[in-house]
Amino acid sequence: MLKKTKFQTSRGNNLIFVSYFSGIQGMVMSEWAEDKLLVTENLFSTTYLVTSIASRDRNRRNIQVIKVPSLSWHDFSWEIKEYRKNLKRKSIGLILWYLIAASIGRLWDLAFRQVSINSAARWSWAFSALPVTLFLIFRQRGSAIFATGGATGGHLLGLLANFVSKVPLYLEFQDPLMGSEMKRSDSNAKMISKLEGLFIYRSVRTVFVSNKAAQSSAARHPQLKQQITSIYPGAWKFLDSKTNTNVYARPNIEILHLGTLYGARNLDNFFLALDNLREAGIKNANRVCVKNLGDIYLENKSIYFDRSDFELLLPQQRSEALRRALDSDALLLIQHADSRSNETIPYKTFDYLNLKKPIFGVINNPELKVLLNSDSNYLANASSVESIQETLKRFLSEFDLKRKGPATFENDFDINKQFARIFE
Repeated sequence: MLKKTKFQTSRGNNLIFVSYFSGIQGMVMSEWAEDKLLVTENLFSTTYLVTSIASRDRNRRNIQVIKVPSLSWHDFSWEIKEYRKNLKRKSIGLILWYLIAASIGRLWDLAFRQVSINSAARWSWAFSALPVTLFLIFRQRGSAIFATGGATGGHLLGLLANFVSKVPLYLEFQDPLMGSEMKRSDSNAKMISKLEGLFIYRSVRTVFVSNKAAQSSAARHPQLKQQITSIYPGAWKFLDSKTNTNVYARPNIEILHLGTLYGARNLDNFFLALDNLREAGIKNANRVCVKNLGDIYLENKSIYFDRSDFELLLPQQRSEALRRALDSDALLLIQHADSRSNETIPYKTFDYLNLKKPIFGVINNPELKVLLNSDSNYLANASSVESIQETLKRFLSEFDLKRKGPATFENDFDINKQFARIFE
């Protein structure tokens, strides 16, 4: 077994925080990193954020930001588009890098497509960001690397830096590398499994954000199970969970969904259940108004827009969206109506819990059902219209009694404590 040195969270220590995505509005992977960076302001002497050039500048206390472009032409092209949204000035360094990405980067893309079809991995960024990361490590003795993200390029960067420097490495996977619903060839699956094992072997701790994902990984690598754990991340609490009392006077029952609807994550079964209750004359069914604050990418979205009980709200900054959510009567949590959600917990779950509003969950994950189990929440099977119908019926029958009452569910997932647990 590789001998590893544990790292202590201390105001005297520094942290090298690796996340390809950060400071990008409306992107969950970026919000995930941003929340943790707020925690590090008080947890470490200095946090060095190594991120992509797509990141928008943030004023953070005790945090220094180092932005690095990708080698891949495909990834660099996307980064430049985001960079131009944030800054009007041109960089001579990026102009020179443009020539590298347009030549060598195209060769990288061609070679990478032979290995993986996952264009979101951002692996080339790991190699272009390695020199600056090693410089930080050797300059800041006593540091550790924490790598997170949906893009595994960040984890690969941490792995490469650990190989060279032996600095303590902590990894967090927002999504499992090998989910049960991921369609891979046998050779690709073996390669990813070996890479996952190498990540775990070199790390002090590898964190998954659901018990199921951690258990699945431990089953693939039983000899490394002591280094694998699951920690629910929690979310930064931006505002007090106090509802505007004016909403109690409105006639409608507003159920609000924050986020994007697409594919099997849709409202089809919910609307079928609601229409059935209306036809049956169930009390309060005609009062329901469903609102989606976010985008819709559905082939049948015109059907939603034709409904008088549905409204699409324009996307807002996260803090404003959460403020708007406080004025709703219940928050809608939608998962895919298939098994792809078995190993994931939507990050908005923790935003919802911070607001202490009733959650109506149309979900497909037994673990999430346990996590949200409370008299204040209403949970139905995403693939069953009957389950949604019965749960919605109970919600409507209890609505008038509970509308002005406080939520009884206590949120045990304080992000400050959850993040510190990674280094324990």
